[in-house]
Amino acid sequence: MHTMKTRSILSLALTLVLCSGAAEAKGKKEHKSRDANQDGLVSADEFLANRKHPDKAKAVFEKADANKDGQLDKPERKTLKKHGKKHAGKKGEARAKQKGGKKKQKTNG
Repeated sequence: MHTMKTRSILSLALTLVLCSGAAEAKGKKEHKSRDANQDGLVSADEFLANRKHPDKAKAVFEKADANKDGQLDKPERKTLKKHGKKHAGKKGEARAKQKGGKKKQKTNG
């Protein structure tokens, strides 16, 4: 009976370790997708690569590059990510106004 309990505990522990590792890997993967040379910094060229609107992306990069060294370090990327999430809702509202409508409201029913 102790063997079954031990196996259950070990199985649970292994599952937790694997899940936490997967979450960490996802965050690293998102950063690595822009950090082509994997030096821990995102250069302007890396940031602008394959962008639909390079002029807008360049302006975003320049604003995010707080110390003006031409690269985004981890704190600058973190600030950029927070800034993007904060304004995502406003973009949706602006697009709705351009289309002549309002942002859809959830209804109960």
